[in-house]
Amino acid sequence: MDEKMKQFGAKAKGFVSKVGKKTWAIIGAVAGVAVIAVVLLVVLTMNKTYVPLFTELSSEDISSILNYLSEQNVTDYKVRDNDTILVPEAMEPSLKAKVMMAGYPAAADGYALYDEKVSSLSTESDRNNYTRMGLEKNLVALIENFDNVRQASVLISPGQDNSYVLNRDDTIDATATVFVTTRNGGRLSDEVAAAIRRAVRFAVEGLKIENVTIEDQNGTTYIDIDGLSSKTDESMLKLTLESEQNAIIRRNILNLLAPVYGEENLSVGVNTTVDVAHTWEEAIQYYLPEYAQDGSTGGKGIIGSRVFHYEIGRDGNTNQGGVPGTTTNADLSEYVEQGYQPDGNENVLEGDGEYNYDNSQTTTQKEWNGGTIIDCMVSVTINAQPGSVNTDDLVGHVARVAGIDVEMQDDKVSVLAIPFILEPAEDTTTRGGILAGVPDWVLYAAIAGLALFLLILLIVLILVSRSRKKRKAQEEALLAEQEAAALAAAQAAAALAFTEEQQQEPPKTGANIMEIHTERSMELRRDVRAFAESNPEVAAYMVKSWLKEDEEDDGR
Repeated sequence: MDEKMKQFGAKAKGFVSKVGKKTWAIIGAVAGVAVIAVVLLVVLTMNKTYVPLFTELSSEDISSILNYLSEQNVTDYKVRDNDTILVPEAMEPSLKAKVMMAGYPAAADGYALYDEKVSSLSTESDRNNYTRMGLEKNLVALIENFDNVRQASVLISPGQDNSYVLNRDDTIDATATVFVTTRNGGRLSDEVAAAIRRAVRFAVEGLKIENVTIEDQNGTTYIDIDGLSSKTDESMLKLTLESEQNAIIRRNILNLLAPVYGEENLSVGVNTTVDVAHTWEEAIQYYLPEYAQDGSTGGKGIIGSRVFHYEIGRDGNTNQGGVPGTTTNADLSEYVEQGYQPDGNENVLEGDGEYNYDNSQTTTQKEWNGGTIIDCMVSVTINAQPGSVNTDDLVGHVARVAGIDVEMQDDKVSVLAIPFILEPAEDTTTRGGILAGVPDWVLYAAIAGLALFLLILLIVLILVSRSRKKRKAQEEALLAEQEAAALAAAQAAAALAFTEEQQQEPPKTGANIMEIHTERSMELRRDVRAFAESNPEVAAYMVKSWLKEDEEDDGR
């Protein structure tokens, strides 16, 4: 085990020794950034700001909301004083929208939707205005988190309680108006409208839910249909449904024609009639029997019911029993109902009755609740020259999308092609300016910005040029120093070799002078070769200098 640890330690040490300083610097920088990020994350987590989601909640509401948050896997929340739920500030608008979409809280009569930052020195009017603006701002942030809401604006009109003055009946109720722009261009669902109504209702003290008005970009007004009961409410429902259907049909027609003519070249008007009455109808249809379906009975079938009465009497001169040789009671010329057989002693037979027959029939019962379109009329105006558009074809096209029958389309749909009278555009040009349509200060600012940019660019170019020249001069000086040092070393080596050759004493013996010169030449070559191998750069520079001197001598 110790041997393996030693081997591992040796490998690790070898790996570490191979890592360069730059790599260690990069590793240290990355580690430092990671440590700083972790520290910042811990600090931000510890300093997370929690704001009230709902306040003054009942025990049932707080239990229901906490269960809903658990179902949504939301665990980052706090409970304060057993009636207030706190959540991170960044999550507050979206969580509040989700909770209210789910129908909570049910019993809340108001909760903190505004910033409590009013100074103690503020007047009562300033305090009320700041509170109202804070409510509107926070309600907008809340409503824009609902489904299919792209943009919202809220206007709150606080109520006035004049009970302390002489005219105590002059009390103004609080009202609120919400204008929304949907994402798909259509209408809001009833659930979203109800959630918006509850959010505004609970946020404003004393606001009645019927005083909350919601309207979208198509002009559709949303009302609380569940609270309608009286005739006045039915009239309001009728107007609201008609306005809603007008907006829906108008949008459908614009979506149909806008790709061809452009929405700016179309003007569409829709007028619908909605029946909100509750009606009930029953219809019974009878069928002829098979033997009467060929028309041979003249339309007559099985009798539904038959009522009869008969009375038969004998003449006093007629023999009882009838004429001899005939059947019994042959003197009675009428058929006796119910199978009664006279015994011949009666003077009068009388009877009555009623028969009901069960014929084939179909019973249909229909019931209409409030909110049925019974009439629709459409007018479309196209910005075009008369005769350039086939309006007859467009009548049927528009009638289909509006849900109007073919038999009634000519009476219910009108399409007109006529040029629009456009209002002249306002002259926004600045008269007397340097450049038409552009204010002088904009032109001056642009010139100053351009001059500043050119000045900065010029300074940068000068600095870069100086830096390049300085670096080039340093490189040339360094190269000259290296060349001078190499040349000096080469000359010193050559001089040393020549001196050693001159200092050699000639042999006193009778040796062959050619052999001595040959040995010295070989030693000199070995010395030069060794010098060239140990100093390749100096040797190369010496060869280069000699070649350069030969070229100069040849040129002379």
